[in-house]
Amino acid sequence: MKTLNFTVFVFIVTMLSCNSNAVNTYNFGKGIEAVWDKESGHMIFSNESGPISMVKEFRKSIDTIEIEKNGSIALDRTGKYSFQMLENDQLIGTKVTLTRQIHDGINAICTHTSANAPYNKKGKLNDGIAGTEDYTSGEWVGWKNKDAIIEFDFEGDQSINYISYRYRDDIENNIFPPKNMGLEVSVDGQNWEHLITRNVVAPGYPISGDNFTIRGTYKKIRLTVGNYTTGDNIESWLLIDEVTVAAR
Repeated sequence: MKTLNFTVFVFIVTMLSCNSNAVNTYNFGKGIEAVWDKESGHMIFSNESGPISMVKEFRKSIDTIEIEKNGSIALDRTGKYSFQMLENDQLIGTKVTLTRQIHDGINAICTHTSANAPYNKKGKLNDGIAGTEDYTSGEWVGWKNKDAIIEFDFEGDQSINYISYRYRDDIENNIFPPKNMGLEVSVDGQNWEHLITRNVVAPGYPISGDNFTIRGTYKKIRLTVGNYTTGDNIESWLLIDEVTVAAR
């Protein structure tokens, strides 16, 4: 290894907040919209004209529900939800589909290295909503030719058994699976212990996931996901959506 004298290299990593007051807005047509509130787990409607009927699909059940004027509904179970307006026994407007993920990282303070436009919306890595195959939907966070460093501060002791994250894989559009990942944990919130380093074997297009089991109680965790390449020889995007942290 060559020794460099009289030279000091300083690496500054800027961490941006994952948390934001920004909300997801869903348009059902005919002037009806709803916003997603991750803190309460409710979808809050703006139907000024009065109550509306909705067909709700969840897992294998299909139900008709009534939404009061400017009312809300709770999405309190993990799974895929679909909603569409019903009028005179006919489905109208736009069908809205989203996947809810309930986990212990939702209310944590989440920061990450700065993402690149157009995949740099805040609050997407722990908002409880999984990204779809449409990587332009706004649920994916992206880093161009650089690694992603994602940190969770639980503001106290958090029991953790399971961590997972999902990534997009679409090489034709310069979206590559990650090369590797590393996990660090902190028991006291100041000192870090390196637990895991491994290569990522991507199952393939279009959405894949990486998960691992750990058993412990920590104040902070830090996940580093390596981009396919950090050089400038090719354009390489790393797209990640929900990072799930679970105590069981």
